[in-house]
Amino acid sequence: MVGETGRARNNRLAKLNGMPERSADGAGHLAIAKGPRRYLYLLLAGVFFVLACVGVLLPGLPTTPFLLLTSYFLLRSSPSLNRKLMQSRVFGRMLRDWHRRGALRPRVKVFSLLACSSVILLSVFLGRMPAIARAVVAAAGAYGIWFVWRLPVIRGNPDLDRTESESR
Repeated sequence: MVGETGRARNNRLAKLNGMPERSADGAGHLAIAKGPRRYLYLLLAGVFFVLACVGVLLPGLPTTPFLLLTSYFLLRSSPSLNRKLMQSRVFGRMLRDWHRRGALRPRVKVFSLLACSSVILLSVFLGRMPAIARAVVAAAGAYGIWFVWRLPVIRGNPDLDRTESESR
């Protein structure tokens, strides 16, 4: 808005993104990056988004961590792009769950783990690669599986928050 201070703008953007407003001492809110840092964050968001899209097509590459990183950098560089990502048919639900509840739906986590494991095992045992390449694939896959395994899961009915927030 015209004439608003930086803090007022950040508070307005925070409300739009469902984040807490900046408190009087400046805690509890992320500042929007400016200058070269903003462009770096946008570039990183783009790179991680491309990796997330590739992860949708190649189940051996986990999508979840790349989406979370995309949202992380968009929140700090372009909240409007982050809102569009959160409204996406493909990625929006998972990101909204993460932002609202800090967790994934159990089905998403199980699917990610099974898909990654399957592709990694097929690559290692059926792929025509040198032994060192198989070791690298196995190590990278083990790290991806470990990362997804550690992500928390929504307990109870994951749709409760959505229906409660829509009725307000």
